[in-house]
Amino acid sequence: MNPRMWLGALALGLIGGVALASQGGAVAREDVVAPVLALGLTIPLGWGGASLAQAVRELGCPIIPLLPGVLLIPLIGVIDSDRARQMLEVVLQGVSDHQAQTVLLDITGVPMVDTQVANTLIQVARTAALLGSHVILVGIRPEIAQSIVGLGIGLESLGTQPTLAAAVEALQYERKRGQRGTPGYRLG
Repeated sequence: MNPRMWLGALALGLIGGVALASQGGAVAREDVVAPVLALGLTIPLGWGGASLAQAVRELGCPIIPLLPGVLLIPLIGVIDSDRARQMLEVVLQGVSDHQAQTVLLDITGVPMVDTQVANTLIQVARTAALLGSHVILVGIRPEIAQSIVGLGIGLESLGTQPTLAAAVEALQYERKRGQRGTPGYRLG
């Protein structure tokens, strides 16, 4: 069995499972392993259950070094208390490991931001600031913005950018200004 093919097919199934779960659907083991079986690959004996849940959790909060000193954390699906705790741990470990000055939290794939999720985002920003990093919230859709304002949630400690492309462009602009010796603006 080619491990790369197996992992690639499994990743496709997990991504599909995370997307299904984000829309409120139930994710069965069969949904996730279907791409593996479709390629004629075998599933290791005993794989599933807790292993499946662990794999979905790991894919649900990846750390992507985007630029030097910049991490991207794309979030997909509902953020419950376990995912909130995981997100905090992942961001802090990522900031420490990569010496990141900026963290982009992309919530484009998060269907709802309630008080619990907003509080988690604020906690992530505050703890990352203690490590010298600035958190920027990316991908706030209009309905999410309305929800945040309607709940009276203040996200002042977070910078915001409408899209990942806008955030990257602003970061590059800030860096260019800083290289010329002029003080750059604070992104977000």
